[in-house]
Amino acid sequence: MRVVGGGHGAGHGGSETRASLSLARSSGAWQSLVALGQRMHQGTTHHAILLESANISERGTLFGRAEWVQNDELPGNSSGKPITKLTLGAVKNLNQTTGIGASLSMHQTPTALRPVYGTAPWSANIFLRVRTPRM
Repeated sequence: MRVVGGGHGAGHGGSETRASLSLARSSGAWQSLVALGQRMHQGTTHHAILLESANISERGTLFGRAEWVQNDELPGNSSGKPITKLTLGAVKNLNQTTGIGASLSMHQTPTALRPVYGTAPWSANIFLRVRTPRM
């Protein structure tokens, strides 16, 4: 478990304080992470939650990720309404150092952002993974 607290920095228009807590677990082929975050800025507190898990084998990796973030920095979302993102993906190992993968993400946006982003925007990625050899 990792706890980070009391981080200070200059955010948009002033100082902010950040805190986070994360818990990672490995069990056999599964690796999972839960992370919580908090940002305090100009008297307002915003929260974030991340859940992530991957099943890693010789053939490849299956992964999923869920994010929930309160964000007031996007134009049209000054109230900090939460934004949710769900991602599923896979990587097929081509050899020990290279793999090809893809992921698909679905987003849920607050009503105020729907004219810009739509009611349920989604995104897709196709990628090449290259690992450096272990030293």
